[in-house]
Amino acid sequence: MVSPNTATPATVRQVNRAILLNLIRTHQPVSRIQLSGLTGIYRSNVSFIVEELIREGLVREQRGKPLGRGRVPMFLSLDPDGFRVVGVSIRACETVLALADLTGRILESRAFRTPKSPATWVDHFRSSLDRFRAASGPATGAFHQICISVPGMVNQASGEILWMNALPNYSGYRLRDVVESSTGIATTVANDCHLATTCERWLDNTAGDLKNFVFLEVGDVGVGAGMIVNGELCTGHNSTFAAEFGHMVVDPSGPRCNCGRQGCWELFVCDRATYGVYDPAREFSPSRFEELIRLARAGDRKALRAFQRTAAHLSLGISNIVMVLNPEVVILAGRLTEVWDMIYPPLANAVSMLPGKPQIRPARMSAEELFLHGAIRHALSGLFAAPQLG
Repeated sequence: MVSPNTATPATVRQVNRAILLNLIRTHQPVSRIQLSGLTGIYRSNVSFIVEELIREGLVREQRGKPLGRGRVPMFLSLDPDGFRVVGVSIRACETVLALADLTGRILESRAFRTPKSPATWVDHFRSSLDRFRAASGPATGAFHQICISVPGMVNQASGEILWMNALPNYSGYRLRDVVESSTGIATTVANDCHLATTCERWLDNTAGDLKNFVFLEVGDVGVGAGMIVNGELCTGHNSTFAAEFGHMVVDPSGPRCNCGRQGCWELFVCDRATYGVYDPAREFSPSRFEELIRLARAGDRKALRAFQRTAAHLSLGISNIVMVLNPEVVILAGRLTEVWDMIYPPLANAVSMLPGKPQIRPARMSAEELFLHGAIRHALSGLFAAPQLG
């Protein structure tokens, strides 16, 4: 009997298949000879796997341009039509879903107002999916995977939403099972910032393949986060949560957080906190925060002081994270990055005195884009990930 932790010829081939598919994605167009040189896999084995990928419609091979005398090279690239997925981002007010191809390119998107009832949400989602199918036509109407991004705590194994402050009626709802049963399509549900974190790594694959970094999303009323450790997303021992840096206590005598404790970091750095420094008498709203950004850019001293105060609190929390985790990079997302030239200097100064000296940079997309593209990437990840042993 073969141990479940033992690599068999079949699992070795699966690992090589994932490696080759990833290299085709990041180096396309690329030849079989180049793939063999990049991996060290024998050319005959490369050809065997490539032929399998071509038969499955995931990869296509096209003749290149003649380069003088001799054989004209053949080049491989992903076949965009070979695999279609649906990425979904649930937000408190609006749900956005997008149909994407094998390359992650969005073909079509739709949105609807997020209802308070998760059962009603499933009805709206199914209707939107039917419209995607109708627009795609019978030849390309098959969708292979769905991934749903949610702003809350999720049990990755069961797909159950454990807790979602923005939409409390969704807490305890087995969204994955209900969507799978309703649509007949394999579905995953994941935390929005975890998906954004893996999306940042996906986007960086051609530039350096980050293996240790922290992602922070500074939102309206909180801080979401994720972290990649040794190339893997950290989700905690029971796959439910990790990297909840927003709930680090930085002032035990500070205001009470909705997590039940006092003085959590997110209470000092979220957009509502920044606006509260500027005008504590007025209620926070996203539109008022946009106006605050405009005032700061125009040089308003009071607005600048508000962002400087937030930058100081950000520096404190990021310094603590760096001392604990020693990441290569800390990535920030959120509307706060629209005033990057104002908040970056104190952040850079704070980490420059620490041993690790990580890079600090803004995210490559807006937070909302990362949540949606992260869901798309996750829906595609089964094709590009090597099998897990054990």
